[in-house]
Amino acid sequence: MINYFSINLNYIKRINALNNNDLCEVLDLTVSTVSKLINDKAYPTVDALLKISETFGYTIDDLLKIEIEKSNKFKADYVNEDATGYQNQIINDQLEAAKTTITDLKYQIQQKDVIINNLIEDKNVFRNQAEKYLELLTNGNNKKAI
Repeated sequence: MINYFSINLNYIKRINALNNNDLCEVLDLTVSTVSKLINDKAYPTVDALLKISETFGYTIDDLLKIEIEKSNKFKADYVNEDATGYQNQIINDQLEAAKTTITDLKYQIQQKDVIINNLIEDKNVFRNQAEKYLELLTNGNNKKAI
């Protein structure tokens, strides 16, 4: 008897550009278990079937009884919204992380701008004080020479 599940899991993995680690994360399974399922060395648990069905939008009957890729029920280039939803979630998570990083960098730049402006103000104050001191010294030396 053909194990359509293994064939279908490989198909789902391929059309969604997932590797074994991605499947482990999505399905909350170990690398060893995913490898056994993909290589037709083990049968899925009911929990795994439910998770795959919910995540990728295929019925449990489809996962177990037909070869999804070759079925008339599905087009060859079919990628359901739930399956792409996982990839979109990864992309959205990465985008949010990038936005957070950008926001953090903007804040750091603003803080550094404040520090730089304070240093410039301090430099100007010191310059003015030095010029006054130099003027006092110069005028003081001139007075003594007179």
